[in-house]
Amino acid sequence: FSSSFHFTSLHFKIFICILIFGLNLQISDIAEERADSEIFAFWLQLLLFGWWYVLNIYVFRQNIPHIAYAEVLQYTRKPFPLTPMELTKMMGIATIILFICILIYVFIGRQGSLGIHLTLWGIFISWLFAPKSLNIGLEYWRGRFIRVILQCIQSGFGFGGKMRFQLTWCTDLWTSACLLLWQMEYSACCFVVTTGGITTGNSTDNENNLGRWALRGSEQCGSKSWNGQVMKPIMYLIPFILRFGQEIRVENWWNVGKYFSCIMLVLSSTLHSQQKHMGELSIDSDDQYEWNGWYGIWFSCLIIKTLYCYIWDILRDFGLGNKKYGKLGWLRKTRLYNRDWVYYFAIVSNFLGRISWALAISPHVLGNSKWELLFAFIEISRRGQWTFLRIEYAVIQSDPEFCLYDSDDDNN
Repeated sequence: FSSSFHFTSLHFKIFICILIFGLNLQISDIAEERADSEIFAFWLQLLLFGWWYVLNIYVFRQNIPHIAYAEVLQYTRKPFPLTPMELTKMMGIATIILFICILIYVFIGRQGSLGIHLTLWGIFISWLFAPKSLNIGLEYWRGRFIRVILQCIQSGFGFGGKMRFQLTWCTDLWTSACLLLWQMEYSACCFVVTTGGITTGNSTDNENNLGRWALRGSEQCGSKSWNGQVMKPIMYLIPFILRFGQEIRVENWWNVGKYFSCIMLVLSSTLHSQQKHMGELSIDSDDQYEWNGWYGIWFSCLIIKTLYCYIWDILRDFGLGNKKYGKLGWLRKTRLYNRDWVYYFAIVSNFLGRISWALAISPHVLGNSKWELLFAFIEISRRGQWTFLRIEYAVIQSDPEFCLYDSDDDNN
């Protein structure tokens, strides 16, 4: 992997550049630029998930070389899991494609925004569903990716076979992709609204809908529209409902309660937002809708959900303080990473990340916030960190002999 350092460094630097560009668009005071940021928000989040996955595999293999990452997640042993270098090349190609699209956007301007958006979706869908005869590579992994998604959905609604760690782990990742799912639905709405306006000849200015499609979509599909009031909370709820159904299947009632608190957080925030919106439209509008009953329920759910998820992460998902694997305390005796600060950093940063995510999935808090993309990146990064410790603890639970580091070993 060290031989690919320069290759990896170059593409990651490019990714950081386009990330900064996307954030700069979103926090702009110009409505058109903020609307255009939605073009890239979905793809930036998707790329960040991919880069974290590469980093997870690299760190995991460095600390536990005896186990392949894919085997821990219960993938089949053959074909062999992709190496970090293979994944890096794949992510590098995806990063370059997005970088080229951004350059085209910068030089062509807003007239090309719809074409860029459709091009990105065309490339992604073509890669995902391309026939084997084209020999574009990764045929097995493309098929596996689609099957895992379908299995996660089936297991969440009570169908399919036996529950596996792989399914719960993948669906847990979905709960950190709520904003990504919303961006996907939002983009579809923008496309329908724009193409509908073009075909019916409703253009009212020289720029035409092709040039104003993002702004038009933002007005008709954004948080204050009917689409935002209905579809945004639905997109937020889908991953939590799936995890809720999965935990009911395995009768893990404590975890059922955790996802129920997440569902109630989104619902209470949505109902508060809608009641407040109704008050703003009323002639007799006043502050009575700012502090209604749903706000109190939401605030209670915010505290419960944040503490519930945080404690669950530390004690159950990370296994810190577990007597079975060491003395009761902040850290486990048995652990695979030989730096204590990694665990202490996770304890603090996970709490801050849980607070920010609870606010992010509350529709009335962010709304059309300039910082929505930033909140998404904070959560995806928290989830990447969570994966380090969650998989580590899963390995320790399955076979403690794989541990490479023991705090009582004088040689470490």
